[in-house]
Amino acid sequence: MKKTNLRKVVAFVMSLCMLIGVLTGCGGPKVDAAGSCKAIYDLYILQDSKGVLDMGMEQSDADTALKTYDNTMASSIKNLFVSNGLTVDDDTVNEIVAAREEALSRLTCTTEITSSDKKTATVSLKTNYIDETGIATKASEDAIAQLEKEKETDTNKRIELISGFFAQNLIDGYKNSTPVDDQKELTIECSVTGNIWMPNDMTGYGTKLGQAVSGQ
Repeated sequence: MKKTNLRKVVAFVMSLCMLIGVLTGCGGPKVDAAGSCKAIYDLYILQDSKGVLDMGMEQSDADTALKTYDNTMASSIKNLFVSNGLTVDDDTVNEIVAAREEALSRLTCTTEITSSDKKTATVSLKTNYIDETGIATKASEDAIAQLEKEKETDTNKRIELISGFFAQNLIDGYKNSTPVDDQKELTIECSVTGNIWMPNDMTGYGTKLGQAVSGQ
């Protein structure tokens, strides 16, 4: 097996799926810049839409955003298997995505405005994280060890075996993971757009957030 790099996959997916153009407001922002950054974190990392609903997002838009994120993550994980010469079915990929979301649901973050005026603000976001590199590395190493215990010599069957071992180890790794106590800190520049506080660079925020929660 080649080295897996789930952290790059996560950062890439987050950059693709951040909310753009689905939030509008009237009568001034309902949530400050720190609250907006936290709401976006809660949506994608904790699968909690309450914050973005308070910002003015419709529930249907929140549901669509999460579905898009899940589908993109599933596709990226499947491609990761293929690029490593492994096989995986859609049901197993969905189990991996669900197990990862379970691991992320144990994370916490805080946000704080460090400077602001009427139209711009700088927000500090601090979050703990899961060690995705450690989870993937252990899953891979254990899968290789499991395969070595098998007597199978047929190449295709060996690929099928190690693919199954790796997938299950990955699922178990996520389910049994605990957040790393260390904190990752992001600095997010925000401004008022459409009467809502939003990060200036949503794609960049998504990339940095994906990196942070996966331990980069």
